[in-house]
Amino acid sequence: MKHTHLGLLLATTVALGAACGSSDDTGNTTSTASGGELTCTPTDPACPALSVNSECLGLVDNAGKDQFAMRLSQLEVTAPKALTSPTVQKVVGDGVYVNLPECNVAGLGTFSLVVEFDLKSGKLKAGGAAPAKSPAEGYCYVTDNTNGVAPIEVNATFDVLKFTTDAIPKVVLPVYVDASAKSAVFLPVTGAKLENGTISADHNCIGSFNDAPPSQGGLDPLNNCLPETGVGYFKNDAMLTGSITIEEADDVNVDLLGQSLCVLLSGDAAKFGDTSTPKKCKRTGGKIDLEGDWCSTSNKAGDCKDSFRLEALLAASSVKVRTDCP
Repeated sequence: MKHTHLGLLLATTVALGAACGSSDDTGNTTSTASGGELTCTPTDPACPALSVNSECLGLVDNAGKDQFAMRLSQLEVTAPKALTSPTVQKVVGDGVYVNLPECNVAGLGTFSLVVEFDLKSGKLKAGGAAPAKSPAEGYCYVTDNTNGVAPIEVNATFDVLKFTTDAIPKVVLPVYVDASAKSAVFLPVTGAKLENGTISADHNCIGSFNDAPPSQGGLDPLNNCLPETGVGYFKNDAMLTGSITIEEADDVNVDLLGQSLCVLLSGDAAKFGDTSTPKKCKRTGGKIDLEGDWCSTSNKAGDCKDSFRLEALLAASSVKVRTDCP
């Protein structure tokens, strides 16, 4: 099992001004709202999203298509509680956010979930993808039989632009250490489901880029257009639900904290962590002492308590799924 670690984003100061916007030495470009307030709307011609008419920095124009693909552009975990801390949210955010500083999104792009919609057949295909050297050129699904990683097709219910999927019994998502994709941790999610989602009329977005003026809750150009507490790169418009079993979580190591995901989920490493390095969850008679708030077999709160409920809000942006993958 491989491990993951934090990539740190370097913040710099705003530099040069321009007639229609400004640019700082991170490559961020900004524009001016009608009221004269600077916004984080990208203006750099190098931003590939500027060639697509979308509200979410889409990289492919899906307008008029019944079959199209999107990549998760933001994931805001709301449960379990242990994964909602600022430190963990930053780890997740840095991995999910695409690496497009020229578009004012300074992520690592190491945690990719790609979803393909087929509106006519009522199907949805979802799977983990490797980091893209150039996001505009598209993404390749990961198939790794050793670790149970492969794209999965599931039925979906579409009500015009609203959608909800059936539950996927088990999906394993690769989270890469860095853009080289040479090592990763593998996150198993039980009963994964996309719910209460809304697809934009042009089929390019779920949610939108948060480029409103700062006074209206948008990203702040004076903070290099970086996310802050309560202000993400995107506005969410769908939910991911599922659960993480305690046993499987104990096999996922969080290098930054020196403990397994099981210990992290406990919220009390002193009580539930053992003396190994990294810490694993304590066991009695071979069984983990920690109890969760969910049951993976009944898919209900309480019951067998072998899992923790996973809930997250999300946004997604149009991408290309490559057909020339190795």
